[in-house]
Amino acid sequence: MEKGGVTLSGHSSYTPQPTVSGIWSVLAWVICLLAALFYCYEYLLRISPNVMVPELMKAFNVPTADGVAALVGYYYYAYTPMQIPVGLLLDKYGPRRILTLATLCCAIGAVFFATTSSYAVAAIARFFIGFGSAFAFVGVLKVATIWLPPNRFAFISGFTTALGMLGGMFGNWSMNKMVATMGWDGTLSYFGWFGFVVVPIMWLLIRDVPNFKSKSIQRVETTFKQLGTDFITLCKNPQIWINGLIGGFIMMPTMVFAELWGGEYVQQVYGIDKDMAIQLVTMILLGWAIGGPIAGMISDKMNNRRMPLVIGALLGALLTSLFICLQITSIWMIGGLLFLLGAFSSVENICFAVSKEISAPQVAGSAIATTNFIVVLVGMIFQRAASKLIDFFWTGAINPDGTPLYTPEVFQYTMLIMPVGLVIAALMAYFWLEESGKTLIKK
Repeated sequence: MEKGGVTLSGHSSYTPQPTVSGIWSVLAWVICLLAALFYCYEYLLRISPNVMVPELMKAFNVPTADGVAALVGYYYYAYTPMQIPVGLLLDKYGPRRILTLATLCCAIGAVFFATTSSYAVAAIARFFIGFGSAFAFVGVLKVATIWLPPNRFAFISGFTTALGMLGGMFGNWSMNKMVATMGWDGTLSYFGWFGFVVVPIMWLLIRDVPNFKSKSIQRVETTFKQLGTDFITLCKNPQIWINGLIGGFIMMPTMVFAELWGGEYVQQVYGIDKDMAIQLVTMILLGWAIGGPIAGMISDKMNNRRMPLVIGALLGALLTSLFICLQITSIWMIGGLLFLLGAFSSVENICFAVSKEISAPQVAGSAIATTNFIVVLVGMIFQRAASKLIDFFWTGAINPDGTPLYTPEVFQYTMLIMPVGLVIAALMAYFWLEESGKTLIKK
């Protein structure tokens, strides 16, 4: 966050922004919501494989779960390492340029992915989507630090996540119906061209300073050499790793289940048609959307970070255990359990407040980006591990269309990694994470 002349990446550069008021306060929210629209858009592209796993297997001739996960995973090969320099790039060149180019990268990637039959081209296209998406979450926070008051950071990060999850949820519903009528390629191509429409809007409306007529960009003198030094300093702080791992284990069920295998799981285990299965899985995203801001406000109000993380992770572990082990026959109960899983998982947003509070002001923004790097890295590893487990437990049965036939037991055995990961997160938060929320009392 920006405070006392410190930018998002935490390096001194310029005097504090003038107070935004009147018509500018309305413009501030328009600009922030536009940045959030990009976050919604990229998150939709990120989780789109959840509604088209069988189609991707056939289109790119990948006959295994690990094969489709590897293709989808090229998104993270760009997204994850880019979390390190993203704050510096936003500081040096301003959110207007960066977010416009990032939107363009996502749109190009989506169109190329939708219009190719080549595995290699599709992999590059997913890489492009991941590269552009890397700037979304931190980009919204950057815009918020320029245009909105800097207090209540946990709430702001939770609210930002909520917007992304809502975009993913409603987009997933519409995308599933579109796949049924337009095919997976026509659907993804549609959303790709939508991105090209958003690009000029981003360029025309987003501004780097609270003065619509100003063409100046807030420059910083920080170099990539300084970024490397800051990153090494952060890596030497064990609390950064503990906090990032906690966030990664809490986020893992969402990345494994909601982003990739949830639709197939619900169809196979409960015998529910694809359309209803996708709607049920998106209840996790709705839980995140509602729970994120609430978890942030509760944590801010309590001046406590550790206990919300512990409680959220333990309750999430209980819910996932019930979901996997019980023979549930009610669609309402399935949806309710998945909604609560998303709500309790949303405490992961608190980890970004922790990373800010346990770091020196000059590297606070880099700490936030580094935390996001660790979180996504953990989720990416488990997303691939879950796919390998699905192949390991697969009996070798084949569907009439040539795709693998996974029995309910295959998914149930595999998804046991979710409660295990959440319990690990709770134990790490309780025993190893230092409380940083008390520092809020002194400010």
